[in-house]
Amino acid sequence: MSDINPKIEEQHNNKTVTATWENIQTGDTPIAVGLGKYRIKSVQILGTLGTEGVVLQGSNDNSNFVGLTDDGSTAISGAGLFNVYENPAFLKPVVDGNGDSSTDITVIIAMSSLIG
Repeated sequence: MSDINPKIEEQHNNKTVTATWENIQTGDTPIAVGLGKYRIKSVQILGTLGTEGVVLQGSNDNSNFVGLTDDGSTAISGAGLFNVYENPAFLKPVVDGNGDSSTDITVIIAMSSLIG
């Protein structure tokens, strides 16, 4: 079990920022990133999920987290590329499951304050 801190990278050419949590395994604790000032967000979830699921969660107080959606009602979970409908102050991925040792997930959130 490890705390997984996100790697934050600014992409100056296209005015985006990415937060990447790499090699998340069962029992790890991804640390939330506070980048609420970026109102446009997408998340890419990739890797080996095993029997685990992964959900994207958000919070405005960095304490009480809830599941986020890609359209206001469909939960962001599992592998894929999703829009993030909500704009919470803090974001983090959470592995949800019963302990599959094959789980190895990378989560990348791209953020921008630009439109178009």
